[in-house]
Amino acid sequence: MAHFKEAIIMIKISENHFYNVIALAILVLGGGVFTATFVEQLFLGDMPCASCLITRQLILLVTMVACMVLRYGPQPKFVGLLLIIAVIDMYVGLRHSTFHWFAYEGTEGRIMGIHMYVWGIFMQMGVITMIGVLLTALPKVFDFCALVPAAGRALNWLQKSALWLTLLLVVANLVLSFALVGPPPLKAPWPPVYWGWLETGWNW
Repeated sequence: MAHFKEAIIMIKISENHFYNVIALAILVLGGGVFTATFVEQLFLGDMPCASCLITRQLILLVTMVACMVLRYGPQPKFVGLLLIIAVIDMYVGLRHSTFHWFAYEGTEGRIMGIHMYVWGIFMQMGVITMIGVLLTALPKVFDFCALVPAAGRALNWLQKSALWLTLLLVVANLVLSFALVGPPPLKAPWPPVYWGWLETGWNW
């Protein structure tokens, strides 16, 4: 047991490599999930329901908090917030899945045979696993916070790309969600449809 503990403590990662891994996670996980959902909505006509929109927003929150880590370091408040958001999103995904538990039918399409909201659960499981690895195998990364200036870190091109991608996803999600849901009271229609000028008026 002592040898196992020593082996874990010996795992090291440089500051720059740590932040690059976070940036890659944002680009691959956040960008990949939203590219798939946007393609489904815009080109395949598969409109998201209210639960799908909530899942999207929670995934966006994860990427936004991860961007805060890139800028200000892995502060405990950011790590804790990531855990809270991930748990909430997993609950939303599980609740969404149980709507179609027996019929195995969903309101969104499938990637590799799995519905999009289930992929959201997998993503948040990855987030929780990554945090667990940081806490157990890479505890020294939390010392990086002491090296971050008050105004935030200077970012390299990869880390800046992750921030710009997150900003693009936020804007795109706002536009597509507004087109689907409309102005307040922001009730997602069922079945989900885009707004448009009809003979009876707006179909929001």
